[in-house]
Amino acid sequence: MERFGVEHAHLVVLDTNVYLHHERKLEDLDLAGELGMGIADIRLIVPMVVVDELDKAKLSSGDKGYRAGYSVAYIDRLVQAGGRVRTAHYARELDPCGEVRVEVLLDRSGTPAYRSMTTRSWTTP
Repeated sequence: MERFGVEHAHLVVLDTNVYLHHERKLEDLDLAGELGMGIADIRLIVPMVVVDELDKAKLSSGDKGYRAGYSVAYIDRLVQAGGRVRTAHYARELDPCGEVRVEVLLDRSGTPAYRSMTTRSWTTP
């Protein structure tokens, strides 16, 4: 858990099919609500195999191709901007929620690394 910056965050990995077929787009998903995690902090881990599958699915026609392209672009924007989807807030007048961050993860030769999908560069944490 230290690797992801917090001790008490829930790690979530979504299957490629969630990005392609869920009724809501990634940015509209309430991960904590859908997974019954309350106000927990969440780290959405996106393995490179999922990014690669989405990248291939962009060539599909119809909604599947659109959703794949949209998901890759949205994940890339988030990663380039530091990964924060939502900051935590606990105000009474608002629905309290934990922080949500996205990280793209690749295990290359046993060493975790992050890949910038735009520049195709590799950096180790």
